Order: sequence, then structure tokens, then C-alpha cells
Amino acid sequence: AAERVEDLDRARTFLRAVTALDHEHVEALRALVRLSDRAEDWSGAADARIRLAKSSTDGAERLELLLELGDLFDGRLGDAKRAEAAWRRVAQAAPNDPRPWDRLSRFYERSGEAAREVEARKVLLSRARTPADRAGHGLRLAALGRGALSDNALADEALKACAEDVRSGVDRNVRDVVALERLAAWQRLRGARDAERVVAAIAVTLGVASDELRALAPDGVVAGAGVESLLPAALDLLAPPALPPDLRELLVRTSTVLDPLVPFDAESRQADRLGSRPHGLRAEIDRWARMLDLGEVEIFLASQLPSIALPVGRSPARVLVAFAAPPSIVTRFAVARAPA
Repeated sequence: AAERVEDLDRARTFLRAVTALDHEHVEALRALVRLSDRAEDWSGAADARIRLAKSSTDGAERLELLLELGDLFDGRLGDAKRAEAAWRRVAQAAPNDPRPWDRLSRFYERSGEAAREVEARKVLLSRARTPADRAGHGLRLAALGRGALSDNALADEALKACAEDVRSGVDRNVRDVVALERLAAWQRLRGARDAERVVAAIAVTLGVASDELRALAPDGVVAGAGVESLLPAALDLLAPPALPPDLRELLVRTSTVLDPLVPFDAESRQADRLGSRPHGLRAEIDRWARMLDLGEVEIFLASQLPSIALPVGRSPARVLVAFAAPPSIVTRFAVARAPA
């Protein structure tokens, strides 16, 4: 009934009187929590939650109240120590609940307490339920190891722990901005700066909107990087499932021998050399040729192909492209796959 009173101050005064007479009147305390929130009386809201947490026999409710208390102290009331203490109590009472550790990790990140953040991130990494969560926590641990803590062993361990999860994000969606940024960060943290730039160039070439990646490769080109810089992570991103790394490596190493022995037969493919004529994918092919340091690529056109773009030679580089292949996300990815 008190919550229907228009004057929130009178309603809260009434509820305080009730709870003063009966310290364990949980319904009155719950109402006081709600009314204090409505009135934006954050000090009163925190006090009501503390009293309710002491009186409630519902364990789940007590944990929620402590989480909310931590949020109030951290945000509205600016009491960092009490916020930390509230979240720590939840972490102790519910060791499998990731929420207090998530709050603590962000709290320590803001306050610059690297060692304590590592503690929280390690817990979160071990209990993460999704690949994206594991990748995020692993990369943050690696960044702390390479940076504030100067602990390379920590960084290497974290990078190893999250490697598959970083890769899986790109496998699920090659144009996922966050996944590509994480792959680039993973390469950077392991010291592979060329590979980081190649990931950025792939993202730019595929039209992924990321200022962070575009700053690394503004025009989708990594000058002088060469095709070898695509090994292993970036190349695996592009390679067809039917072309495992060991088979591709064999084909690359033997291309100077195999190409002359089994030369591309344009006539049998009913293919026509493009030459200097325009084509919707010429600019895309030229961009990848520059990025991979392939020199000039010979482009052939055919009307019937099992794919949009097929590599048909490496020495010299040749690509077979479908006649009707207008620029699009799909055709651009096919072009990116062919020269790699």
C-alpha cells in the first residue's frame, strides 16, 4: 500500500517506521528498496539493500542484493572500497558465478591494479562459456603480460589458451569486425607485426568497417609482405576446407616444377584472356596481387566455372574468373582466396 502513495518521501518515512519496529520485515524492506530507487535516493537504496540482505533467507536474493550494492557503491556513490568488498563477498559465496569476477576485472582495469585484474581475468578465462568470452579474456591477459606486468610467460600462456577461440570467431564470420580485430591483436601480441598488418589488409579488402584495422593497412595493401606472411593464421582464414596446410605448402614449393609440366590450357577450359579489357573484378585482383607481391596476374575469363575465381598458375600467376562476376562481398572473398 505504501508504494501507491504519491509522496515518495512520506511513503519511505512510513516504511522506515515499519522496519524500525520489525527489523526483519522483508516485504517492507523490499518496498523500501524499490521506493528508494524511484526517488533516486542512492544512499537510502544502499542502506535498504544492506538491511534486506541481512534479513532475507533467500540465498539467491542476497547475492543479487550484494551485486546491486557493488554497482551502487561503484557508480552512484563513488565508494570503490565498498564496491570491491560487495563483489568479493559474492565471489566467495558463489564461486561459479562469473558476474562478480567480471565486475572486479573491469573495476581493476579502470583503477590500474594490473595484478588484481590478472587474478580476476584468470578466473573468467577458466569459466568462460563462449569462445568470444575466452578470446576476450585471453587477449586482455596477454596485453597485461606484455605491458604493465612485463610477464612474457603470462602473455604466452594466455595467447596459447585463447588461440583456437580467436580463430573460431573468424571461421564463423569472415567479416566480423570484433573477430578480425582480435585476430590482429593476437598476431601483434605474439610479435607477428607483418601478420597483424596482413589481417588488417584482408579486412580492408573485404570492406570491413574498422578504423583500427584501416589504420594498419589504409588501402588494403601491405607493401613487401609477400604471400608467406599469410601463413598460418591469415592463410587458413582464406583457404578452402579441401586444401589443408600441408597440401598447400607442397603445391607452393613445387609450383615452379609443376606449372611447366602441367600448363594451364585455356582452350580446354574455353577461357579467354582478359588482356587490357575492363572487368568488374580487375581492381580487386590487382589489389591482392600487390599485397601478396605476385607481380602482374594474367586474368582469364570463362563462362562455366565451379567457382567464381580459380587459381590456375603461380609461375606466372594466373587466375580464371567467371564472365558474370560483378563486384560483391562474395566475389571479393573468392578473389581474395584465389591468389593466396
